[in-house]
Formats: sequence, structure tokens, C-alpha cells
Amino acid sequence: MKKIMFGLLVLSALIIAGCTDPEPQTRSFLGGSQGLEISFLPDAPPETVSDQRQQDFDVYVELKNRGEYEIPPNRVLVKLSGFRAEAFGLSSTDLTKTASEPIYARVLSPDGRTIDPPESYVTFEMLSYQDAAIGAGTRFPFRVDVCYGYETTAASSLCVKENMNIDRAGDLCNVDSTRSLSVSGAPIQVTSMQQSRAGTDRTRFTFTVQDKGPGDVFRPESACEQATRIENRVFITVEGLPGENVNCIGLMEGTSNAGYIILSGKEPKDISCIYTVTDRNNRIEPFNVRLAYDYSQSITRQVNVEHHPLG
Repeated sequence: MKKIMFGLLVLSALIIAGCTDPEPQTRSFLGGSQGLEISFLPDAPPETVSDQRQQDFDVYVELKNRGEYEIPPNRVLVKLSGFRAEAFGLSSTDLTKTASEPIYARVLSPDGRTIDPPESYVTFEMLSYQDAAIGAGTRFPFRVDVCYGYETTAASSLCVKENMNIDRAGDLCNVDSTRSLSVSGAPIQVTSMQQSRAGTDRTRFTFTVQDKGPGDVFRPESACEQATRIENRVFITVEGLPGENVNCIGLMEGTSNAGYIILSGKEPKDISCIYTVTDRNNRIEPFNVRLAYDYSQSITRQVNVEHHPLG
């Protein structure tokens, strides 16, 4: 009796193992929810400066790319605000700069090491407070707003079968399943991927997009300009599957496999697509979801202007 029970347990384990999807060979990423990390260098600007043009100083903004998308030249816009430009010897055009060089991304090496890129800098030079500080001193919020273009890549796969409606023990994979997912480091993330049956030669895949970063997302190529920016827009493209065979519900201003979605702040957003299979050979079908957007973050340092009589 014990031998019979043991045999049944082994058989059950083999059946369960036969229904388990093999691990697909998807692209590997470091992951994470950061794009750019921005900061002031120490004493740039200093916490305290003198009035009446007695002290020159610079503002250094350090940019570290903590994600896995290389930002092209001139796609990082840095704006300095919080004070009247002329009060510190600048013009209004001096308050906006771009990063002229690429902002390189973190890289996962073939041997599994993380390769961090060098830091980049945007500098506002030769500031000095022009007038006499009012009273005991005046505090100015030196605020930096950084807007940059960024992308996220999510690698996954689908289970394709001769008949999508039938699952049997020992099949290569199961259609109704949670799919494996590897996502590049970026503030906008794909957090899950589900597949389900939708007919003999069709399958549905549903993925969730969410803003996991510290800032705000805008329509790509907007440069986050107050007058023209469109908030909470992300452009999605399903890549690697025949475009004419993919129909994603709710995408705007695009095609059946590419278009804009609207996010609601930090809330998750589900996108559902139907894939019609023409080649019904049993297989694992890899594909990517690419997200493109502009992202905005800000930092502030208080600068106190102290009054020092001219000697």
C-alpha cells in the first residue's frame, strides 16, 4: 500500500511539473525605479552669501543616471528658479540650460557586474547678489527643475499553442498564466504580465504600468514646458509581435500596437491586448513592451543673503 501511495505521489509531481512553463530566455535588467538622481554639489550654491556683489558663487547640478536608458544629448533640461534673475546678476535666459552630452546609463555586464556611469554636471556660473539685503538677511529658495526624456523596456513572453483553448498535462506551457517579466531600471515601471485564452487562435495579455519614481510624468518631447506640456501621458509600443496581429484596447493617437495611455498620478494602469496567432506551432513567443515619456524632478536649497557693509 505504501508503494502504491508513493507511486501516486511521484506521478502527481510529474504531472504538475509537466504543466509548469519553462523559464523563457528573456533579456536581463538591473531593475529599479530610478531614472536621474539630481543633487547640488556641496557649497554650490553655498548656504550663505554676501550682498552688494561682494561674493561670486556657482550652482553645480549633479546628474547621476540610476536607470538603464541612455539619455541622448540635449534631452535634459535644467531650470533654475526661486529668485529674480537680475538680483543675482543673471538674465532670464541664463536660468535654463541643457546637458549637451549623453547621460550614460547603468549597464549589466555579461559576467553579472553592475557598471555605473560617470556623473554629469550642469553649471550656472558667476552669480552674486547685487543689492543690499533687506533687514538682517533674505532667504531665497534656489530650486532646480530637471526634465528629461526617458524610456522603459519590459521583456516578457507568451505561451502559443495549436489550440489556445486547450491545456493538457505535459504541454510545453499554459496559456492561462502569470508570465515572467524583466524590466529595465526607470521611474515608469511595468509591474505585472498576465496571459489568458481568448479563442482557438487568439490570446489576451494584460500588463500593468505604474509611476514608481519621485517625480511627474509628461507626454514625450514636451520638455515639461508649463505652457505646452501634457501631464500623465506615456507612449507604449508592443514590439516583437507582428503589429497587424496585435490589438491593444484604449491606446490613443497611434496604431493597434502603439499609442498613448493616461496615468492617474501614482495609481497603476492596466492595458489589455489581443494577439491573433497565424503560426500556431507550440512555442514560447518573446516580446517587449517599450514605454517613452518625459519625466520631471526638482530639488531646492535655501540660500541666505547676509548684509555686509562695504569697506
